[in-house]
Amino acid sequence: MLQVFPFDLPPGPTFMFVYLAIAMVGFTALWIVTRVVGNALDRQAVPRTPPTHMGGYRTQAPETASIGIGRLPHGNERWAVAYLRGDLLQVADALVAAAFVRDLLGVDAEQNLVFMPRPYVDDALVAELSDDLGRITSGGGTLTPTQVHDAAQAVAGRHIAEFEALLERSGLRRTRGTTATLRVFVLLGTSAILAIGVLRLVVRARLYGGDAPLPLFLVGELCLFAFIGLIMARHHRTSAAANDYLAWLGDATMTMRADVSSGRRREPEDVETAVLVGGLVALSAVPMLATFQTFYHQPMMTALASGNSGAGGSSCGSSSCGGGGGCGGGGGCGGGGGCS
Repeated sequence: MLQVFPFDLPPGPTFMFVYLAIAMVGFTALWIVTRVVGNALDRQAVPRTPPTHMGGYRTQAPETASIGIGRLPHGNERWAVAYLRGDLLQVADALVAAAFVRDLLGVDAEQNLVFMPRPYVDDALVAELSDDLGRITSGGGTLTPTQVHDAAQAVAGRHIAEFEALLERSGLRRTRGTTATLRVFVLLGTSAILAIGVLRLVVRARLYGGDAPLPLFLVGELCLFAFIGLIMARHHRTSAAANDYLAWLGDATMTMRADVSSGRRREPEDVETAVLVGGLVALSAVPMLATFQTFYHQPMMTALASGNSGAGGSSCGSSSCGGGGGCGGGGGCGGGGGCS
């Protein structure tokens, strides 16, 4: 029973390459299976969302318990979409853009950012940002881009629980049940791949005993494949339904974004939605946000990049107000010496 290919191969590098090929096929198949199953479960968990009726983005639909395909986000729902796109930094940049649109932030003759308070702000989160900026400047005055960014990030951070709750109700976060199911698939598949290597060690010991050197290469492969399995088990929280929704949102707002970019539509909510959906492309095309781009976004990108590179890490600036358009890792350890 021990004379079964490839487990009965003589000591040497042959089994190492055969095992590597088996593992590559196995992990590829495992990735495809978990992706297909995960996408299906994600879409199955999405609640039915009432569509936006006649008028499309021009219709100011009330906020509901969830967001999804067929209904454009309004009010605080837009900040949840920004959070879905790019996490806390995305919301912070979007809030600052909203402050520029509402003329809460501007530039003085000396090219400094200036906070200009208004008696009434029609958005709850932007109103919070206005209050925080007012406290920093004692009612109005100049600010640095870093001060504005920190204040906006603090406001966004106070609402993370609300964003997460809305995204979970909307089925735009992967459920715990789906995550658990996919982890079971990954652990079973990885166990099967590791079992092949362990079986090789058992058969090799039975056939050749102490006549062969210690198979350090095979041990290294086992470590590598176990590590890959652990990485694959850590699935991202964003579900396939979120990618579907963001893709639909980009298509549904195409006309509105074109109107905003050309200056035909200037309502704050329309401008903010265009930036949230269109990202840097929309940002560079919206006349009302030229000041935002020049005096806040570009300096912040430079400051964040310089800070990260100075700390020895990778250079990662904050994302733009809208994130990217459209829808929507690994390492290893090896052994040394010896033969398998």
